[in-house]
Amino acid sequence: MNERLPFGEQIGMIRSPIPGPRSIDLGKRLGKVEAPGITYISNDFPVFWEQAHGSNVQDVDGNIFVDLSAAFGVASLGHRQPAVTAAISRQLARLPHGMGDVHPPAIKVELLEWLTLAFPQPGAQAILCSSGSEAVEAALKTAALVSGRPGVISFEGAYHGLSYGTLAVSGQLKFREPFHRQLGQFARRARFPRYQNDRNREVIEQSIAELQQIVNESQKTQVPVGAILLEPIQGRAGVIVPPQGWLREIRDFANRNHLVLIADEIMTGFGRTGTRFAVDREKVVPDLLCVGKALTGTLPFAACVGTEAVMHGWPVSTGEALHTNTFLGHPLGCAAALASIHEIENKDLATRADRLGREAMTEMRSWQRSLPMIEEVRGRGFMIGLALSQDRRTGLAFDVAKRALAKGLIILPSGMNGNVLTISPPLTIGGRQLE
Repeated sequence: MNERLPFGEQIGMIRSPIPGPRSIDLGKRLGKVEAPGITYISNDFPVFWEQAHGSNVQDVDGNIFVDLSAAFGVASLGHRQPAVTAAISRQLARLPHGMGDVHPPAIKVELLEWLTLAFPQPGAQAILCSSGSEAVEAALKTAALVSGRPGVISFEGAYHGLSYGTLAVSGQLKFREPFHRQLGQFARRARFPRYQNDRNREVIEQSIAELQQIVNESQKTQVPVGAILLEPIQGRAGVIVPPQGWLREIRDFANRNHLVLIADEIMTGFGRTGTRFAVDREKVVPDLLCVGKALTGTLPFAACVGTEAVMHGWPVSTGEALHTNTFLGHPLGCAAALASIHEIENKDLATRADRLGREAMTEMRSWQRSLPMIEEVRGRGFMIGLALSQDRRTGLAFDVAKRALAKGLIILPSGMNGNVLTISPPLTIGGRQLE
């Protein structure tokens, strides 16, 4: 029966051992030519992709998988979405490259107009980027310019990218430690609060008190705090959801202390958590909002969008851009972004993710009665974390992800100890596939 379903809607079909012979051969070849710190290669991992469509991925050995990762959250519309690929093709035929900050492509203006209208407050401005890391770094630069204070509060467990600017604010020591001697020392890390139904008010108050202490202490140093950087829901740390109301309190705290509030929504943005942006659920307006991944659904592209007051911390260009890159406002990325945003908004995929995500988490929680290794099911919308028992051992989620792969499911491990399975499928995933 699965054979008759079109590619993109299948529930998985395994035809060879995982990984198959062609994937094993490619793994050996890759290991010879790529630096060893990049791709993990073993006898049971990875598979090499050959094509993808909808929520299906086919590897080089003909095995078909259901992608429950949306390729790191990028393929929110599913893989090879027709409207997006058509938009890229049309743009490719007209203008594949431009001179972003010198002689910009016309389509750059159209995308910026949409992004600033989508920002939770009128009168926004934006900086286009080529990666999520760059968008966060653009936000850090903006905050330093407008506040005049170099210090930044970030959070334990935070993941904002692996470039040097973002490593400095990273909350995960395993990424930061090998390079710490070369990193800037402007970040101060606070604990990220977890949702606790019976004591949320207490948790929020403790968090704000800790943040206030950090700000007060920083004022006695040469690195006073001028900004606070957060993920509304921490992703790579294991889908950590803060208490309801915490974001509003953070907004008030930032106002009282004249801090620039930066929301990293590179993972959570564009419907992933059941609203356009995760901050929308509490009607919070950050000063700066970083987006990427689902922005194009295909191409390396990102943006930092912010209030006009904060963006005017940048001096007016006199002919030499103070922040830019060769591919700034790349026409293909702009075309993909406009098409992707249009599809997500017109099909109201945020509402779909909210509804189906609630149903999925209810179902997963019922598994806990027969599977005590599942300690917690948490998340929002189609950003779900299954926390596995810490009593087992560190890295358990990766072993489960490997076993899932052999069954035809692509799932990402996460969590500070590698004990969380992250479920973040395309927002368009079919009912049978999700089931």
